[in-house]
Amino acid sequence: KKIKKMSIKVGTKEVNEAWNSVKLDSGENNWILLGYDANNKKQLAVVGTGNGGYDEFVAELKEDEVFYGVFRVYAVDEDSRRVKFIQVTWVGPKVKVVKRGRVSTHKSAVLNFFTGCHHGIHATSLEDLDQKEIVNQLNKATGSHKPKGYEWTEKEE
Repeated sequence: KKIKKMSIKVGTKEVNEAWNSVKLDSGENNWILLGYDANNKKQLAVVGTGNGGYDEFVAELKEDEVFYGVFRVYAVDEDSRRVKFIQVTWVGPKVKVVKRGRVSTHKSAVLNFFTGCHHGIHATSLEDLDQKEIVNQLNKATGSHKPKGYEWTEKEE
């Protein structure tokens, strides 16, 4: 009996362009959200991008959907402002069991696609995306050089 491989296609042209618009300093966006393509469940498509930061990203999450995304946060000191990318695997609390099962087989391909992320979160509720907890996790990862604070949206020039 042949075992069916449950692979997922992540890096389509549309997805690559959207990810570049977030990860490149010259990009116009600070978050991206991918979901399953309505016409092909073995492929991810762009659900949204934007420049409204964390609040806009979180507002896009739906209770009955699975999304994979990244948003930017800025670690701020007196003399520097460093980008931190937060990768989120969102499995809404009302997602059906079959859809939940798909996440475990597809998550690693998505994580490999979103390179350069500083922290990853598997979120099943908005409480899992609490800003204080994200700051705690980022600070644990920074070692002795902790920033003075974090900015959650683009700084107005």
